[in-house]
Amino acid sequence: MKLKKGGKVIILSVAILIVTGIVIYINLFPRFNRVTKSPISKSGDRNESWKSDIEFVKTELPKKHKNLFFSKSESDFNNDMDSLISKIEEYTDEEIKAELAKVIVTINDSHTMVDISGSLIYPITFFQFENDIYVSDASLDYKDYWGKKLVEVNGYSIEEIRSKLDPFVSKDNKAITKNQFSNLLRFLSRS
Repeated sequence: MKLKKGGKVIILSVAILIVTGIVIYINLFPRFNRVTKSPISKSGDRNESWKSDIEFVKTELPKKHKNLFFSKSESDFNNDMDSLISKIEEYTDEEIKAELAKVIVTINDSHTMVDISGSLIYPITFFQFENDIYVSDASLDYKDYWGKKLVEVNGYSIEEIRSKLDPFVSKDNKAITKNQFSNLLRFLSRS
């Protein structure tokens, strides 16, 4: 059956209305619109600012997440957050972010995470096929590496790196685990 020009216009109009309705629904429905503003610490003290931020995550994340404690108990989550708060003075900013990321990963929800990437990003993208890691994309400067297998980084085997990155990788399912591990390889220290 061939549609006439008028039929195509009607189908296109209905499709536009459906998409518009979905966009409006998503923006009006609270489940999809859960942006929360972080408190601005008036203290110039680094430690107090970090404590305030982590307390904010500790109290607000359970309110905003649909089911934060499906895998980890609320008391374990609170104990981990309190432990991190108690060690802020001992940690650098990067260590605080890393420790917070570890706590959040233990929730086992790959959609809830802490971005620890920072500014050191290799211009190469990796992907895991089977048990091996390959360069799946790179800037033109690194085109000779496209499709090449990654066997080590700075003398560390892939298994050693996997072990070190494991606390930062969500365990939702195998696909998420493979994807997150491959993405984290882009942020390894160059030293």
